[in-house]
Amino acid sequence: MSSWMFGVITHKPADLALSLHEGSPAESSGSSPALAWGIGWYEGARPKITKQVQASAARPSNAARFAPGTSRIYILFLDAGVSGDEDERNLSPFHYRNWLFAQQGHLNREALFRLLDPAHAESLDGESGGEAFFHWIVQNIKKTRDLVPSLLDSLRQVGEDGVAFLLSNGRWLFAYQSGHPLYYLERRFSTSEHTFHYHVSDLEANINSSTLANESAILISSQKLSDERWCEIPQNHLLAVTPRLDIILVDLAEQPTETA
Repeated sequence: MSSWMFGVITHKPADLALSLHEGSPAESSGSSPALAWGIGWYEGARPKITKQVQASAARPSNAARFAPGTSRIYILFLDAGVSGDEDERNLSPFHYRNWLFAQQGHLNREALFRLLDPAHAESLDGESGGEAFFHWIVQNIKKTRDLVPSLLDSLRQVGEDGVAFLLSNGRWLFAYQSGHPLYYLERRFSTSEHTFHYHVSDLEANINSSTLANESAILISSQKLSDERWCEIPQNHLLAVTPRLDIILVDLAEQPTETA
């Protein structure tokens, strides 16, 4: 696994920490000179992000830990398939106004850029297809005020390789997958383990929280991270998690599309 996404939504602000360890399989094999990581979260209603590209020579000899504070929603992204001189502005997650976004899958930036209104085109910070796709989604949402038709319009521009993404407006958390598996886990406090520790073995990363050991939360991940009851998001489905942690699954392949 080269890249990995992880999302969390809970009832009230909670802590979350990402720890990276030396000696990941990608590093030891010499196939990747760098590891890119990023975290998106909310301070009140404002999205915040931090991203970094670490060349293998610059990685710490012990665990490097980042804990942004507390938030109801987190979006994390790791990628072991980047070069050491990769511009972090081209890497997930991205933010715009109250929105956070991360994605997996190749996207044609030039084709997407031509679809953007000037306000969105001028707001691009990097040169990635993922950021252009994010703005294309938000642009469509602003026009229709309805998420499902907006995503249907947006996804028409995705190639055969498919895409997976995490998206949040600060209240809800959304996930979609086509060709890039995503899994979700319902951690209900009354039945969940009273610990919150997940290990991403392929990338030698740990996710920890003291607050979420005793709180309900919905987790979304590119792979199953434990022997708990993870469920795969079906192909071409949108998963929507409400502020009350209710789960809604929408089959976008079955939605009617407008014809000219």
